[in-house]
Amino acid sequence: MDKTVRNKIMLPMAGFAALCSIMTAALVRSMEFGSLVPAVVHAVFLIGPLVFLLIFTHRALIRYISPKVSRVILWIYGVVFFLLQVTLVGFQYSTAAMWTAIAFFSLPALSLFAPRRILPMVLSFVAFAVLCILCATPSFFAMQMDIAHRERAQELYISETDGYFAHALPADRLYVCAAVPSNDAEVLLYKSLQAYVACHYSDQIVYHGTPDTDEVIYSEAHLAALARYYPHVPQVMVETMDTLLDLYSGRVTDYILYDDSDLDSLFVAANLCHQMNAVMVGRSIQNVAETRGWHQVFDATGWNEKQLLKSNYFDNLDNHILYMISQCDSMRLDQMWDNAIMNNAWIVYNDHNMRQFERKLSRLKRNSVCMGGVGNLTENAAVRACARYGVTFIYGQSASNLSTLSGFRLSDATLSTAVLTDGELNKVTPVEYSSDDTPKHTVCIMLSDADNIRFCSEQILETERYYDSPLRNGEMSYNCGLAGSMVDIAPVCLLEYYDKMTAADDFAYQLSSIGYTYPTRWTDKEAWAQVVATLCKYMDMSKTSVVEIMDDSAFMMGLDIPSRFDSMRRYFDTYTCHDEIDGCLFIDYTAMYAGYRGAVCWSNDKPIVSAKYSIWYDDGSPYYSPRNEIAYVAEEINHASTDKTCEDAYTFIIVHAWSGIDDNGDLVFSNASESVSNTMIFKQLQDAFGPDVEVVSTTEFVNRMRRLVRR
Repeated sequence: MDKTVRNKIMLPMAGFAALCSIMTAALVRSMEFGSLVPAVVHAVFLIGPLVFLLIFTHRALIRYISPKVSRVILWIYGVVFFLLQVTLVGFQYSTAAMWTAIAFFSLPALSLFAPRRILPMVLSFVAFAVLCILCATPSFFAMQMDIAHRERAQELYISETDGYFAHALPADRLYVCAAVPSNDAEVLLYKSLQAYVACHYSDQIVYHGTPDTDEVIYSEAHLAALARYYPHVPQVMVETMDTLLDLYSGRVTDYILYDDSDLDSLFVAANLCHQMNAVMVGRSIQNVAETRGWHQVFDATGWNEKQLLKSNYFDNLDNHILYMISQCDSMRLDQMWDNAIMNNAWIVYNDHNMRQFERKLSRLKRNSVCMGGVGNLTENAAVRACARYGVTFIYGQSASNLSTLSGFRLSDATLSTAVLTDGELNKVTPVEYSSDDTPKHTVCIMLSDADNIRFCSEQILETERYYDSPLRNGEMSYNCGLAGSMVDIAPVCLLEYYDKMTAADDFAYQLSSIGYTYPTRWTDKEAWAQVVATLCKYMDMSKTSVVEIMDDSAFMMGLDIPSRFDSMRRYFDTYTCHDEIDGCLFIDYTAMYAGYRGAVCWSNDKPIVSAKYSIWYDDGSPYYSPRNEIAYVAEEINHASTDKTCEDAYTFIIVHAWSGIDDNGDLVFSNASESVSNTMIFKQLQDAFGPDVEVVSTTEFVNRMRRLVRR
């Protein structure tokens, strides 16, 4: 080959191949598909054509067209191919396996010296395919062996009896402290004090929040709910932090010293508080402990996580809960330090990469929970990784006073309304729907994202954008999600849901479990059975019979194994075999929740219905289309089948929680302004439906299908 052509065409193309190989290596490394086949297909049939083109076509291009034109063609091919790689692999955001890229890099170089005969070219391509498989296979089987070893070696956490989380002692008095901490060290002292008191005493603490945040709104709402449902527990205002500390100064005897300028030291101290029956005190406020005569039981200054992991202190943690705390440089009283400490959980700073995150997950028991935010990780990758290790992810970086709220059990409530009877929740009598022989197209509209513990226990309940909206007048159907973790941590919030419920409202559990997980990514069947058993227990407590499942099996449909919705039936069977579950609604991670376009699968004679439409404002997404707009969806449904015996006469619509309607009636992001209403989406949809369209509750939706659909 001419040296000039080689330098101007082949070497840049080799660079393209190297960059593409790095991204392919990222896919191979993460193995987030859960199958070896898609990774190999991706590597062979996307990288392969580039190498084959370099080997097979460069002679023809240079012989029959000018070098300049051939150079342009190869550059265009390389750019298009590179963008394809970015599109396909860019969803993963995993760290690239550089050694795989180096192995791939040698192949474009091979094309520079390949003889101009067909057989060597074909052999080169075959060698490339074999090399791809050899590179992918160790990563895949290493993961499989790691999972198999984990199932043999790690203890299984049994949760359906007691739940995942510890509970505070029943409170007979609440001290409500509205004073504002002046620094992070004070925040951590007061949060560790709240956890300590919740574990040991019946006179407990509620913090009112910081005035410039929404903590005040939610704190006031929690206090109002406690006063309403637990009137026998008096609430006493405490004006200053010193007064609060003095109330417990004789009962708190020990403290752990840490360097509040060192995150490692800070997190070690937080992890030791429960097992040492102590509060945590930073060096900058050590005088607070000394003036009250507290005894220093441990000095965490100079300690880091590596030392903690090697010590017996780590073994004493209850390692079926991992709390990931973010934004430590701007700590607030609504961060979940108190609940983490009360649970004796493993508390970590959320700044890790995927491999570091996997190492943490591998130390947890099977059937554990990981609670917090995703930090530097992508949401999809974090949830996938948790599922591979038999861990349920619960999203929520903050929620106010969870440790104290956990002690207010339903059985202790003294409520005079019909919401609660002898510790059991009661639903209002549901609205009467049309008779079975009336032709109707049946629609169920559901709000998304209630797996988020803060969103479910605070934002949905207490703002007019959502469940507290005046638009919910008993005529507009409003289906809302419930988080199983909320039922465990803060059951008092359930009372608020049911107290505000109208005859046209209903619920479903989100997402797939007591938190957020992908069922198809669980390989530990024994641990998964425990997850579903606990979920069913909470569903029975809340008189809810529908689960909303989320998965990412529709991701990259052309390559992924479950290309048909009913191919996931074996996963659905793990839900529908339980009497507590009447049916399931399904959303997938990509395609804005509606990738399966309303497909239905029957499992144990119960319907699993995928979202046909999603109302979601995100015009920057490659999946965004008119299918995500209210007018289009209403028009489609108004012309849909009304034969109740056919699956086509049933539509499930998911409403994105972070979208809403503004003052101009336009669909926008929900945080565009305070006046944006998410509930208005429900109203606009229902107002736009014709007379032969009926919007029903989640329970009516799945049970109507069970009664009427021919199958």
